[in-house]
Amino acid sequence: MNKKFLRRREVKEKTKMTVFKTIFRPILTYGCEAWNTTRNMRSKLQAVEMKFLRGVKGFTSSNRRRNEDIRGELGVISLEQFVGQRQLGWWGHLHRMKKERPVRQIWEAKTDAKPRRGRPQHTWENMIEKEITKREKSVREAISITSNRIEWKNFI
Repeated sequence: MNKKFLRRREVKEKTKMTVFKTIFRPILTYGCEAWNTTRNMRSKLQAVEMKFLRGVKGFTSSNRRRNEDIRGELGVISLEQFVGQRQLGWWGHLHRMKKERPVRQIWEAKTDAKPRRGRPQHTWENMIEKEITKREKSVREAISITSNRIEWKNFI
C-alpha cells in the first residue's frame, strides 16, 4: 500500500486522509474501548500511524519533522488520543446502563481472589482514571457528567 498509494503524487492529500480516517484508523483501533494499553503498544501504534501520515505528506523519518507538526498540518488527532476518547465513551456508556444489564453486571463483578505477588496489575479502570485526570476532572465529577450525554460528549 505504501508504494502504490501513499507515495503517489497523483492522489490528493484529502483522498489519502479519507482513506486514513475510514479504513486505516478503524482497522488499527478495532475493539480499542476495552484495551489495556502498555507503553510498548502505544509506541507501536504511534509508529504505524506516523509512517502512514509521513507517507501522506511525502516525508521520510530523515526529514526530521515533529509528529505534532505533521498531525497539525493534516488536521488529525493522534491514535493515542483517539483510543482515549473511545475508552471514555465506553466508560460513560457503562455508567448510563441500567444495573440489570449483563454487561454492567460483569463490569461491576469483583473476584475474591488474593492479589498476586509483585507490582499491582495495570487495569483498565486505572487507564480510565488517567484519561479523566488528563482532562482535569476527578472520577466523581466525571461520573456525575455521564448522565448528560451532551455534556459528556463535550468532556470527551
